[in-house]
Amino acid sequence: MTVAPNTIDAGYQFVGQAAASKRVEVRSQLYGVIIERPYTEGTDVPKGEVLFRIDPTTYEAVYRSSEARLDNTQARFDNANRNLNRLRPLLVEHAVSHRRTSMTPRRSTPPPRPMWPMPRRR
Repeated sequence: MTVAPNTIDAGYQFVGQAAASKRVEVRSQLYGVIIERPYTEGTDVPKGEVLFRIDPTTYEAVYRSSEARLDNTQARFDNANRNLNRLRPLLVEHAVSHRRTSMTPRRSTPPPRPMWPMPRRR
């Protein structure tokens, strides 16, 4: 066996932790069950991209209920206008009491549409 001097590269091992310089917390403005997360965690997400999809069932039910209430209110409004138009000539001839016409709304514009329409599923 022959012994000869040789140079050996020193290997270094370090223990440490890495931390992000910035931290972002994402919170939803809506409540619901998350059904999909279309991005990959840790990647950049361009502005305007969808981060989460929330189960729309609750919001669609509220929307349909609001539409039904609106339709009901519209029908009541139309009926009140028909009654008022029918009673006005009778009031002039004193064929009906003033109280009967004062119970009928005098509003001539229909009720407002919902503020946040949700597209319907097909």
